[in-house]
Amino acid sequence: MKTGTNRFLNIVLAFALIASLQIACGAITEVPTEVPVDNGQTTEPPVSEPAVTGQPGTWLVMIYQDADDEILEEDIVFDMNEAELVGSTDQVTIVTQIDRLNGGFAGDGNWTTAKRFLITQDDDLTTINSQELADLGEVDMGSKDTLIDFATWAINAYPADHYVLIMSDHGAGWNGGWTDDDPVDGSKLTMQNIDKALGTILTDTGIGAFELVGFDACLMGQLEVMSAIAPHARYAVGSEETEPSLGWAYSKFLQALNDNTAMTGGELGQAIVDSYINQDIRITDDQARSVFTGGNYTAESVAAELTKGVTLTTVDLSQMQGLNAAVNELAVALTAIDQETVAQARAYAQSYTSVWWDGIPPSYIDLGHFVDLLLAGTDDPDVTQAARKVQSALAQSVVAEMHGKEKPASTGLTIFFPNSGLYGITFDPSVGYSDMYTAFVGRFATASLWDDFLTFHYTGQAFDPAAADLAVLTPAESPQTDFAQAGADSAPDASSEIVAPGAGQLTIAPINVSASEIGPDGTVTLSTEISGSNIAYVYYYVSYYNEDDGSYLTADEGFIESGEIKEIGGVYYPDWGTDGVISIEYNWEPT
Repeated sequence: MKTGTNRFLNIVLAFALIASLQIACGAITEVPTEVPVDNGQTTEPPVSEPAVTGQPGTWLVMIYQDADDEILEEDIVFDMNEAELVGSTDQVTIVTQIDRLNGGFAGDGNWTTAKRFLITQDDDLTTINSQELADLGEVDMGSKDTLIDFATWAINAYPADHYVLIMSDHGAGWNGGWTDDDPVDGSKLTMQNIDKALGTILTDTGIGAFELVGFDACLMGQLEVMSAIAPHARYAVGSEETEPSLGWAYSKFLQALNDNTAMTGGELGQAIVDSYINQDIRITDDQARSVFTGGNYTAESVAAELTKGVTLTTVDLSQMQGLNAAVNELAVALTAIDQETVAQARAYAQSYTSVWWDGIPPSYIDLGHFVDLLLAGTDDPDVTQAARKVQSALAQSVVAEMHGKEKPASTGLTIFFPNSGLYGITFDPSVGYSDMYTAFVGRFATASLWDDFLTFHYTGQAFDPAAADLAVLTPAESPQTDFAQAGADSAPDASSEIVAPGAGQLTIAPINVSASEIGPDGTVTLSTEISGSNIAYVYYYVSYYNEDDGSYLTADEGFIESGEIKEIGGVYYPDWGTDGVISIEYNWEPT
């Protein structure tokens, strides 16, 4: 499901609705009728003024679509067709750069290069009829230079009052995404790349800020991600969880923008969240839904199935300074309490799909729910005060949020909280792992004490509460790109020993079995004692041993109920008490 740098989630609907759901794809919109084209090639117009300006109330929506991917190519191409249902107006110009795969989806022209389009209106959902502006050949969509080239070209060619950039492909939170193995094997955009690209675009065009940056991709609704782009945009949209392959409902939110060009980026983000999945044309249109699901399902049943485990959030990026300040205060306060309490809150917090390998528990946890658990787990006055400030700042930051019933404790943004093993890999440069946390989100690491707290949590290494520089989150610091010092400051000392505060030192006493043989209607009682702290779930596994070939045939497995439960944020947990010793007596029947 997730290995290496593959960041997608295959989800099969319970009633064989859809073959799979992956990281959401970007989409396209429409554009004006006058297009600068020179023999089929675009030329980047020179910037004649210090800043590119457009007519009041006009919008340019730029869609960066990395469809050079076997899984998402067809879905991303369909997003273009969906955007064409709306079409551009004199007030809203929409351009796209889409790079397709050689050997993936064979429909809709089956080209394999990168092309730029001006999206124009038509009602055909099977064929792209928008105006092709240029065939760029094979380009590296995983390069920040490609992103810079596209956005600066679009801004200079179609100046507007408001600028929106939507990026579509696989996403993975602070790891970035937008991988492209053709022509450069292993190429991808880290969050540090995206941060640098956005800053360069603003510097080169002088537009001041994007009105909205949208990540139509998985797992990008994260504090680290939003902090990285905070100086470059006013609002952002991202998902805490993976996104279905159909992505955003482009025809709906683009129509909303066309209908009301006086809206703000926050209101556009609200329209994106409100229309997500339920109003997607691949669900509301009978023919498109039939093709998408491969069956005759109602729009209501498909929407209900797809929304169960999804999330989407619009964030006011001007609030990132305040939110990070509150998290910094919490990080300092947490150093004074038992780290087992912190580890327990991490373990129980609402979590989302892991981008790591099997055996590594989810490391992206909901920030708001984590704080709720801390408040329930300790009465330390400093932690309580800091946690309340995080709750307040988070509420100020989240403009719009939706989540399905399978993610009930979602509050809008995740934060990275790895277990001890993953911490050692992603924080210690000497390990040699390529995905280094602070290197990928240097701006966040400079503004935040969270990375320093994680090092304290796992090594006991102290940090300076005054070390954070919140100024890097402001528009004035958009051009800044050197954040290496922050990473060095939070890296574990060479002599540090990584410990696991939440490990609990669990031991299981020998299991007593009431009988060695039972009949078909019999029952065997299994009893033992489990000792340790932070006990969460207790599972049982029963199998038959085949002496002939040394194999085990699974007979039964499940979990043993604690008898008491607790609920925080709509999530239920077993409550084993605080004695440190649990007596287990379980009656098992062979049926």
